[in-house]
Amino acid sequence: EMRGGGDITLANTGKGLAYVTAACLALPDAANLPPLADGIEIERNYLLPDGKPADLDNLSRGDLLIVKIDIGTKWECVYSDLVVEDLLPACFEPDSTRIDDSRFPWIAGKKDTHWEMRREMRDDRMLLFSSRFDNSYCIAPSYYAVRVVSNGDFVHPGISVEAMYDPAVRARTSARRIRVK
Repeated sequence: EMRGGGDITLANTGKGLAYVTAACLALPDAANLPPLADGIEIERNYLLPDGKPADLDNLSRGDLLIVKIDIGTKWECVYSDLVVEDLLPACFEPDSTRIDDSRFPWIAGKKDTHWEMRREMRDDRMLLFSSRFDNSYCIAPSYYAVRVVSNGDFVHPGISVEAMYDPAVRARTSARRIRVK
């Protein structure tokens, strides 16, 4: 295993033939991927329980945040089988708090989950699946809650969306840093 590049010298010091197989795998640095929007767009915002924007450079352990995911396109279209993958930084944990109108009245009437077929809340990510995404409403917001569980400075991967059977339809945001006191 070689990391970082450099020259490799091979020498056959034996009497027979030497066979060499080389393989190279180059993966981009996920922390430096630029945003992308091919046929669809995605945006993620963090809000406080009162609906005001959260300051991701000034969080405290125990804070509850509401994640707002907006998906849309610049034109009216229909996609099938979208997958949204929201990777969480190590300081966040999905919270089972129900996002309902009585607890968060500022969300009332803003939820548009007509496109959501299923959600999977995992330890390190939230996955949203659609059977059909009809963008006649321009932007389709979705909400879920996370809890801040660790102190420190963290890299937060970007959120992504992709049409499962048409990988040319995809979007992602860039990564950023989050600071928890």
